[in-house]
Amino acid sequence: MDQHQANSTGGLARWAVQITTMTLITGIILFTAAGRMDWAGGWAFLGLNIFTQSLSALILSRRQPDLLVEHSLVGGKRPRVGTDS
Repeated sequence: MDQHQANSTGGLARWAVQITTMTLITGIILFTAAGRMDWAGGWAFLGLNIFTQSLSALILSRRQPDLLVEHSLVGGKRPRVGTDS
């Protein structure tokens, strides 16, 4: 596996952890606020959210894996564009 593939795989794994964490937090907030787990609208929202995030990752991982890696970085780790240093 070359460095590019390793970065793409690591970026996808970081993205998956971030999305899973945010989905869990969103679900906890939604269902705690609703006061019940049988709220169909909440489940529909979470399902749609998971579907669109997964579709986005699938498309990005095939067409622009570097962009997925860049978007999975947290903090000031993104490289600056257009600088000489």
